[in-house]
Amino acid sequence: MLRHIRKLSLILMITAFFSTAQAEDSITARIIGGLEVGTGSLPFVVALLDTDRGSTEYVQQFCGGTLIDNTWVLTAAHCFDDLSAPYSNLKVMAGSVDLSTTAAGVHETLSVSNVHIHPLYNPSTFNNDIALIELSSSVITGSPVDYVSTAAFPYYTTGLYALVAGWGSTTYPSPYVYPGTMRDVSVPMVDDTICGSVYSNYTTKMVCAGYADGGRDSCYGDSGGPLLSTDGTDFAVIGVVSFGDGCAVAGYYGVYTKVSEFTAWIEGYTGALATSPTFTPVNTAVFGPLNTPTTPVVTSGGGGGGGGCSAVGEGSPIGFILMLSAAGIYFIRRRFQ
Repeated sequence: MLRHIRKLSLILMITAFFSTAQAEDSITARIIGGLEVGTGSLPFVVALLDTDRGSTEYVQQFCGGTLIDNTWVLTAAHCFDDLSAPYSNLKVMAGSVDLSTTAAGVHETLSVSNVHIHPLYNPSTFNNDIALIELSSSVITGSPVDYVSTAAFPYYTTGLYALVAGWGSTTYPSPYVYPGTMRDVSVPMVDDTICGSVYSNYTTKMVCAGYADGGRDSCYGDSGGPLLSTDGTDFAVIGVVSFGDGCAVAGYYGVYTKVSEFTAWIEGYTGALATSPTFTPVNTAVFGPLNTPTTPVVTSGGGGGGGGCSAVGEGSPIGFILMLSAAGIYFIRRRFQ
């Protein structure tokens, strides 16, 4: 898999101050311990493509996103740390779970007219890690997610299961395996107090999900993709894959941007969206008809954060690292470079 090596910020947190350096590596995030998504499922999940990476969608994919309107995609701000306007090399693939399918009519690749990064996004802490992509034309083959989370949509209850989806790595640590077909995995919401004890940069603009014993998580290449609440029929995007410590490692949960904190900002660009879901979410780790079971590949090592797309390891993609000297923890974005 082609990867670009890019110079990125390395921030060393030592007690009361930061020192900045430069690091070279790349970042990616993909689903670990999940299931392959069936054709036609999750039609609102899109792949972000960088055409400078190669000639195929499989190689070009570096982040995910959620179609929230026919011309708007919700994603993570850190996906654009190494890209800049006019974003001529940025494309959005919609309408397919398969990155390797190129037959006409199966999916479409759309150009981007603008990218709106949250003005308070902090690349050092991942706070306000959210962005909107404005498409040049309306999506035809995909369809927007049913609902966008608001404060009146409190499906962040500890223990309630949510679904995260993307084209990220299915293994951690290396060697990494990147499937051509989208996968998803269900992860339980984790109490903010617990997540705050794991990640010192955790804020009220974030939400945490995953398993204490690891094994299931997002990983390299999943950044920007959705964390979803569902009743098995309707879906609401409640989070955006942001960061974590490794992938699917015990004791380290995935961190997501909390969408309900940004509804007003989102609608300031998109106009009114469907934000009043009426369904009761399914509180189960198995969502049934969405998936075709496959055998997950999970290996030990590193820290794992569900819902993000970062990892540290030999040959792993790393776009940004926060190194806590006291704890020896590496926080990395989960995007594919």
